[in-house]
Amino acid sequence: MAEANTDLANVLAAVPRLTAKELNTVSEAIEAARLEHSTTDRQALLVEFQEKAAALGLSLEDLVKQPKATKAKSGKATKKVAPKYRASNGDEWSGRGRPPKWIVMLEAEGKRREDYLIK
Repeated sequence: MAEANTDLANVLAAVPRLTAKELNTVSEAIEAARLEHSTTDRQALLVEFQEKAAALGLSLEDLVKQPKATKAKSGKATKKVAPKYRASNGDEWSGRGRPPKWIVMLEAEGKRREDYLIK
């Protein structure tokens, strides 16, 4: 491990002295080595998973099966809120959130919201 650290230190020390063309060559070599290591690591991990699955009596396919999607539940329960306002045409509004167009239009005509309260 100490040898690898020394090699790394030597490479890093040489970087500022390299030309752009040399840096591109080094970059391409690094990318090729990274891809090779990545492929090797993936293969080793796959073998490890297969061995562990087999020890449990499972196949690799059993491990990658997607469970059926379930509806996500939020932290707070939502319940329907009773309407607080009703228009003469039967439209209703709970009084929460953005006012519906019908109440905005009535207020624009000079009518009061309180006149439409459900008693």
